[in-house]
Amino acid sequence: MAWAHIWLRVALAGLTCGCLGACLVDLEHRVACGDGYADAVAGEECDPGDLNSYKNACQSRGFTAGLAHCNPETCKIEVSDEICAYCGDGVISPGEQCDSANLGNQRCLSGDNLLTCDPLTCMLNYDACPKCGDGDFVPDIGEECDWNYDPGDDVEAEVIACEDLEPLGSIQYKGYSSGEVNFSACTTRCQLARDNCSFCGDGVVDDAYSDLGPMGINVLQGAEVCDGADADQDVLDKHCKQLCLDDGLSELKVRCEFTCEGCTTLKSPPREEANCCVRGGSSCDPGLPCCFAADNPGEVGCVSVAIDTPDGTVFLDRCRSI
Repeated sequence: MAWAHIWLRVALAGLTCGCLGACLVDLEHRVACGDGYADAVAGEECDPGDLNSYKNACQSRGFTAGLAHCNPETCKIEVSDEICAYCGDGVISPGEQCDSANLGNQRCLSGDNLLTCDPLTCMLNYDACPKCGDGDFVPDIGEECDWNYDPGDDVEAEVIACEDLEPLGSIQYKGYSSGEVNFSACTTRCQLARDNCSFCGDGVVDDAYSDLGPMGINVLQGAEVCDGADADQDVLDKHCKQLCLDDGLSELKVRCEFTCEGCTTLKSPPREEANCCVRGGSSCDPGLPCCFAADNPGEVGCVSVAIDTPDGTVFLDRCRSI
């Protein structure tokens, strides 16, 4: 068809000049993408209508396989790692999850090395992986969720109270006291992450502990500073000393009123309203009452205590404990 088109142009040109046998026609070579003919003189490397003009270009330009492209506007051959890629070349290309034995260092989300690569689609095959992660939420096998499960309208509540969950970390002798977990916070263990759950509110100051985190591994949860009326004694001593004493180097152990916020922060009213007092066993202070006297109106809080030293017995004023 391409040559017929050229000869037709020649014939028409001859008829126009009136002398087909005597006239010479200078044909113009122009890029005409889509005419089914790759005109090399016009600078065309290929033509979209002529598959043979570009189908083997990937191999001829150094690629193992693949089908090259022909630009429909410029008639230039296009090859690249992406264009010349194919499922089975061992290279993971855009749109592929794997290729042959190349799994891209992927494993089952459980950590098991049981993945395979589909040779036709170059997509990862999870069939040999554990049930967790297969997209089915099955409570009967101990799943609280499934990381690949779309609950849709099947789940009545998107938020679950931590009190309804069992602790999975280093503290398992008591239940949670506060917190909520979103149903979408599913870990690769098919259990809900507990990082938003806590024991804050049970009245016991807990040390740091570990519990199940978002990535399916146990993470460290910080220690509580206080819980209700209880507080870490060292933290409370420092807090009350800063509030009640002007001398930061004083060795006095003092007590003050406080409230606990979020089990992480101690809050106190101003000094004059905090009922500051000196705890039992510390030296009496002229500016602060002994806590014993504050707790027992009418009782003497400061007493003289005999202390034996290498140089003999000395008497010192100390706040009473009992």
